[in-house]
Amino acid sequence: MDVNLKEQAKLYFGKKEFRCVIQSFKNKIESLGKVGGTVKLTPTLDERKALEKWLDEDFEGTTITVSLDKFEKRLSGSRFDELTLWEVVELVSGEKIIPNKEREQHQLLRKQEFFDRLRRKYLHPYTDLILEKLEAKAKNVSWITGLYNKGDKQTIEVLFHAVTSLPSEGDFERLPIFSERITGDPHYFDNSSQLCKALELIQSEQENRSYIGNLSAEEEDVLLVSYGLAKDDLHSFVTCYGLEAYRDECLLQQWYWANEEKTVQNIPLRAMKRVESVRPIRGNCVFVIENSGVYSSVLDKLGNNIAPVVCTHGNFRLSGLILLDKIIKSGYSIFYSGDFDGNGISLAYFLRRRYGQQVKFWRMGREEYLESISKVSLNEKSIKRISAIQDGELMPVIQEMKKRKKAGYQEPLLEKLSNDIIENNLEFS
Repeated sequence: MDVNLKEQAKLYFGKKEFRCVIQSFKNKIESLGKVGGTVKLTPTLDERKALEKWLDEDFEGTTITVSLDKFEKRLSGSRFDELTLWEVVELVSGEKIIPNKEREQHQLLRKQEFFDRLRRKYLHPYTDLILEKLEAKAKNVSWITGLYNKGDKQTIEVLFHAVTSLPSEGDFERLPIFSERITGDPHYFDNSSQLCKALELIQSEQENRSYIGNLSAEEEDVLLVSYGLAKDDLHSFVTCYGLEAYRDECLLQQWYWANEEKTVQNIPLRAMKRVESVRPIRGNCVFVIENSGVYSSVLDKLGNNIAPVVCTHGNFRLSGLILLDKIIKSGYSIFYSGDFDGNGISLAYFLRRRYGQQVKFWRMGREEYLESISKVSLNEKSIKRISAIQDGELMPVIQEMKKRKKAGYQEPLLEKLSNDIIENNLEFS
């Protein structure tokens, strides 16, 4: 084909009067995969005159309909006789026309190749779980598809690397160290929301429960802790009273003297990791209180009586979780009491999922909720959080909370909580 002819066609149909119609033709051809159909335009006066002249047709109305076949037939017998409309559109647009179906097939192939490479590179059950969800187009992995569609393949690969390189069960790693090991940047996971989305996807499948899409900062912290990732080991501490800790079957002196002096201890993660086993100073259970203010008030009411009581200060820090792990492993039960809000109920459910029936819900029934109900409203996010909980024992209080949409707090239950601990002490004294 004459190169000069192509240049002439490019100059003629590349005029601004034809730009709009040529772009519309391109979109139509890509959609159909062939030259055909019609396009609707709202042309300017100059565009209308150019089209009427080329097609030898008068158009009426503001919006006009242009046939691609008719436009192409006008090429026959003109100086552009050797060109097809497809070729003209490519010349003017400067781009090769790729039908949408062909483009989609090519994109799907590239996507499949990308995730197949991740499957081979990161051989792990977690990889298989995530990829199975992606293949099924599950809603809880749509955010990963969104990352891919935006071209952010690097973030996806980092997440696959991260979830297949977590600390071993029972071990822990500081988040900045983990981040540096995975990415070379200790601050990469300072914003850990995407990592937590991936971990929540894995955990929800493991526990056969509903996926929680928008985690609160508190929920993210608990999730990281449950996979052995600590943001800070010095500020991660648990408060305990009336417990004995052992290493090499020997009672640790710090814990012994704390009990002798009836002193509360704040045990940091660093120290907690050196403990092998923990047990209550008396009895067969440990009382765990979420609220630090209530915890202090309970200890005040105990007076000189020492009892096994732990405070988690709201969300579980890794130090607290390791402590509870060791208590459970030693064969003791945990009685947990928290506030009647999204966080308190969620933490109770978290413990039940982790430890099963060795965790007892302590003063967390419907009756106690009605006794402790406040004027503070539960927001929609909190209601959504507790609605996702699947535990028969918690269902009555959850239903009442959803009905009243009010939070309840532990302070009105102070006397009952204190008496429960005192009675337990008397039983084992």
